[in-house]
Amino acid sequence: MNYTWEVLRCRRVASTGMIYAVTFKLYGRKGNLKTSLQDYIKFKKSDNPIPFENVTEDDIITWIKNKIGSTKEQKYYDTLKQEIERQEAALVTVGNPWDS
Repeated sequence: MNYTWEVLRCRRVASTGMIYAVTFKLYGRKGNLKTSLQDYIKFKKSDNPIPFENVTEDDIITWIKNKIGSTKEQKYYDTLKQEIERQEAALVTVGNPWDS
């Protein structure tokens, strides 16, 4: 199963550029099956924020993972995995036994 993180939206303080919250989406894919979940997270005020124009999506994904911790990150992955398993169980095939 493959997972992909995407930052959808950043909220920042206009005067400092400090990002204080983000909306993100986590995608799970296995073959042709896919699912996703979306969440919102706030960050604590930083004494030394990275200038807004220098922040990358990878920076923010690292911040998200650090903030939520490995246990919650694994819960996100487990949720997506369970949804893919549900989709796999629901797959329907069409055909006659004598056609194979």
